[in-house]
Amino acid sequence: MKRLVSDLLFRKPELKIFPCVQEQATLGEALAVFEHTRSSALLVMHDKSMAGIFTASDFARASLNCQGAMSLDSKVKDIMVRKIVYVTLKYRLDECLMVMVTTHIRHLPVLENELPLALLSMRHIVEALVEDQEFMISQLLQYVTGSTIQAPLTPPAAEVKIHKKIA
Repeated sequence: MKRLVSDLLFRKPELKIFPCVQEQATLGEALAVFEHTRSSALLVMHDKSMAGIFTASDFARASLNCQGAMSLDSKVKDIMVRKIVYVTLKYRLDECLMVMVTTHIRHLPVLENELPLALLSMRHIVEALVEDQEFMISQLLQYVTGSTIQAPLTPPAAEVKIHKKIA
């Protein structure tokens, strides 16, 4: 079963709501959108078309490279990535993951007719692929054992351990 981007957006319509700013926005405004949306990537728009993408990593790199010459009043358009790697609704999710891995990006816009439809993160893609794998494993177990009783494939939340550094 090879799911398409269109399948993912149909099952998770909330992915069609993505953070964006206009290219004239300041870094302060973009950072406020990061905080408000709990996102680490924004589509940068010129009217209704996409002009670029701005990520927290772009901000961090620009902060290191400018050595204090950048302020919160600086424009997003001066830092954003203009070369946009994107996919369409017809891409398979495994193809999306391969695009992200080979281009070293963690956020992938979905465009149709040059208009943005969604902004996928690597987490969205990996979660969907894990769901597919779990479904396939459960189907194979059912076929081999003839049983519809399935053991959980992921550990219960109580078993997940989080390491906290002690100061």
